[in-house]
Amino acid sequence: MKRKQKTVDGTTPSRSALKRRAEAVEDLARDLAELGAAVLRRLPLDEELSHEIRSTADLRGGSRKRQIKHLAKMLREREIDPLLQALDEQRGSHLRQKNEFLEMERIRNLLVDEASFAYDMALRHGEELALSWTSPTLDGLLPEALTREDAAALRSALYSFVRTRKKRYFREVFRILQAAAERRERETRLRQIT
Repeated sequence: MKRKQKTVDGTTPSRSALKRRAEAVEDLARDLAELGAAVLRRLPLDEELSHEIRSTADLRGGSRKRQIKHLAKMLREREIDPLLQALDEQRGSHLRQKNEFLEMERIRNLLVDEASFAYDMALRHGEELALSWTSPTLDGLLPEALTREDAAALRSALYSFVRTRKKRYFREVFRILQAAAERRERETRLRQIT
């Protein structure tokens, strides 16, 4: 029997989120399998993983697919951030952007889940949901990732979504998170320049 994976805050991620993460790791395994030997030598790979990647090079068809799935499993058992960082330097920032996108989706889904829970609890008690409901995820993002204005805009969009279930508010939550991430990245670049 499989144990359900829990996030840092103790919630269980959705099946879709788990599937997206698994596909992202499998894409990473596929990308690694397509790299040449010279590039592989420059990546921070342990001997076992390096050997498995090299053995994939000569495979075709179903055996290659199985080997890539095996590589993905090995990658899920390891810390892949240093590997992603090295790949970014080798091949650009496409993989990093994809992972950031997936992380923003995950945060959005957590925020929506928390807002929905707070809304349901308020309805059960015959109350109206206040714009200042408790959100551990949002509170955790505040000091470094979000400004107070971003947090207020997020709360407003989340409030509108849980009351109406209109997709435009769901997308608005993502847009606010994305704009905050882009602003943070610009500020980081400016600090590096000066």
